[in-house]
Amino acid sequence: MGTAGFSDGEADYVSLAVDANGTSYVAYSDVANSNKATVMKFVNGAWTTVGTSGFSADEADYTSLTIDANGVPYVAFSDYANSKKSHRHEIYKRSVDNGWIGRIFRW
Repeated sequence: MGTAGFSDGEADYVSLAVDANGTSYVAYSDVANSNKATVMKFVNGAWTTVGTSGFSADEADYTSLTIDANGVPYVAFSDYANSKKSHRHEIYKRSVDNGWIGRIFRW
């Protein structure tokens, strides 16, 4: 849907979710932003960034995206820090101001 190649660069570990209104969201490891997490949604025939591109603190691999009953997107991923020497899993939640609340859950 939409134009091919809508991300700024290569998109790895892509995850797609659709909210109750039929709006499509995609989360991915954004190579153009140092492999950090980016989320976009498809509105009025175009993909737009949700919050800031590359919002995670470090590289985000194995992204997983879901939308709750209120239409709030959550993205989970493996976050590699310190040249992949440490590994943690994090979940981020979209905030009211369309930014991202980081590390609401870590394991």
